[in-house]
Amino acid sequence: FPPISQPDYFIGRDNLLQKIDHQLQQGEPVLLMNGLGGIGKTAAAEAYAYHYQANYHWIAKIFVQTSLPQALVNFMQQHLQLAFADNMPLEQQFVQTISALQQAQGRNLLILDNANADEELIAWRAALKSTGWQVLITSRCFPDEYAVVAVDELAAADAIKLFTHHYGHPPSPDEELLTLLQHINFHTLLIELVAKVGKKRGLPISLLLNYLKQGIDNQALQKIITVGAHADSHHQQKQVKLYEYILSLFEPAGLSDLEQRILRYFSVLPAEEIGLSDLQTLFSVSEEQVIEFEDALDGLFQAGWLIKNAKAEALFYKMHPLVQDVILVKLQANLETCGELIAVLKESMRTEDGFPVHREAAWALQDYAQSVTTKLRDSNSEIGWLSLHLGDFYTYAGQLEAALEKIAL
Repeated sequence: FPPISQPDYFIGRDNLLQKIDHQLQQGEPVLLMNGLGGIGKTAAAEAYAYHYQANYHWIAKIFVQTSLPQALVNFMQQHLQLAFADNMPLEQQFVQTISALQQAQGRNLLILDNANADEELIAWRAALKSTGWQVLITSRCFPDEYAVVAVDELAAADAIKLFTHHYGHPPSPDEELLTLLQHINFHTLLIELVAKVGKKRGLPISLLLNYLKQGIDNQALQKIITVGAHADSHHQQKQVKLYEYILSLFEPAGLSDLEQRILRYFSVLPAEEIGLSDLQTLFSVSEEQVIEFEDALDGLFQAGWLIKNAKAEALFYKMHPLVQDVILVKLQANLETCGELIAVLKESMRTEDGFPVHREAAWALQDYAQSVTTKLRDSNSEIGWLSLHLGDFYTYAGQLEAALEKIAL
């Protein structure tokens, strides 16, 4: 198998690597490393393989570009010189490959990088476990039955070190940099890209932050930069522009109409946890549609598009701000495609003589209305009425500054 090389630059996450090793050696031999696109899963898998390679006889790292079975078959056919009968179906080739792995001696590690099809992960989990290898999978998915270790955002101190490494010199003051990192939610890949843009254009932190607040599609940030291999089968350096690269990380085209509608609405709602009951209101879910809607939400969670949390026997979902930025563009979240959501909010916030008609609903949904009127920048009569009703509500609630802002729109 190809030798394991040291990652170009890997900062922090020592506890994560130790947790991975403990899980693989003492717990479930098939471990899924879950996290948002660009958060650092591939780098963590490579760092684990490099730092813990003495624990293994063989280490095989495979990039899953299309399907998991195809990737495993292709890699092992090349490196184990497997021979398959002519016209043998892929499933049989996969079973034969699993059998070959079972014959390997010693303790071995199989890394499946970028395995993002949850249905494949569920279907082939037992087969992977039967190999006798320790299996580490990087994925945006959260399929049932897997032992999972989460890859979260970098700690603030590590994020500052990563930014400084790519920016080229210690930025000052630290408070400004921390504000910038908070703005991009300490997202590992964004830290690298933004730092490289800042270095190449000679931008101070304050100006970088100002451009970012205007959106990651700001033309001032679209300098061509070199980025390291990210979920790439050939480990190639790439020449890219920041926004184009971010858009390439997430592709929702293959999702169902309902799933795309859910993502589209989430992209204009606040990047915070939203309770299932509020979501059912915002999406006008009837009693007959409840199961289908909840299944769609859970499917989007398992596929890595949404984050799910259970609190006091209630479910909450949220979308990461980076995913929101991409979905807003790729699924064309606008006044037309979000028209039904705007209509629900307009009625919920409706006022008569300065008082909310649906007072309880208005208090519950005001933050969602605020987010929609802020993120959808075009105008029509529907969004105009929603803004006016929201301004009236803020006046009623004594939030005069917010009221004046909406009235000014």
